[in-house]
Parts: sequence; C-alpha cells; structure tokens
Amino acid sequence: QFTNVGHVSFITQLQNFFTALSSKLPDDFGYGAAILFALAIGIIVRQRLNRIKVSSYAQLSAVVFLALTLFISGADKTPSHYYMPTYPFLFLTVGWVADFLGTKVSPLIFKWLVVALAVPSIVLSALNIDDLIKKTSTNIYGGDVEYTRQNPVKIDQNENAL
Repeated sequence: QFTNVGHVSFITQLQNFFTALSSKLPDDFGYGAAILFALAIGIIVRQRLNRIKVSSYAQLSAVVFLALTLFISGADKTPSHYYMPTYPFLFLTVGWVADFLGTKVSPLIFKWLVVALAVPSIVLSALNIDDLIKKTSTNIYGGDVEYTRQNPVKIDQNENAL
C-alpha cells in the first residue's frame, strides 16, 4: 500500500530545496532575515573549506541544519504552524550572524547594514498591511470605508434605510 509514497529523485529534491530556500524563505521571514541566513550558510561553507576550528561555527552549523530541515519539511504547507518550529532556529541564526557582523565591521557600516536590511521588509510589510486593510474593509463594509464614513447611511426610527 505504501510503495513509492513520497519517492522523489535526488535532483528533484535539490530543485525543491533551492526553490523553497530562494522564494518561500523571503516570503515568510522577509528579505533581511533571508540575506542574513544566506550569510550564515556562506560562513559555514567557508569554515568547512578552510578547515577553521571555531566552536561557535559548529553550534551555528547545527542551528542552520535544524532550521533548514524544519523549514523545508513544512515549506509546501500553507498554514504557518507547519513550519513554526523553525522560527527559533532561524532567529538564532540571524542573531548569530548579526553579532558576527557587529564584531567584524565598523559600527557605522553595521548601522547602515541594519537599515538596509530592515527598511525594505518594513516598507513591504506596510504596503501589504495597507492592501489587506483595503480588501478587508471592502469585504466587511461592502465598499470604501472612507466613503461610508463621509456618507453614513441614515436610518429612520422604524430602522429602515432612507
């Protein structure tokens, strides 16, 4: 009954992995977190290639591996609670990379990096919220909220709209 259930070729698995990592991760966590997460992966790869022995890299490797495993296993699901266990690992990774960059670059450059990574996510979130508010108000009130506020429906004492 369960023969070949979930069998996917290795090439397809790699394609799905990189597709989820490049599109789903920024959609779910924002581009700033995705960029810092990619930097963490780059740091780990560099550490492995140069055979640098630093204890924090081993800890970061474990956190990144767990985050990727949990995220990719739930990435094809729509409800966010499927990949909610990933959140702490992603936040640890982003925090570690932010701390790493804070110690390696000058404070002025670090501040500009924070602004450059945070502002696009904040602007996109604000635009998304504005769009959702417009859609929600249309669904709830049946039209434009501002028009409804400026032109309220008058109701007589018999509760019939005039």
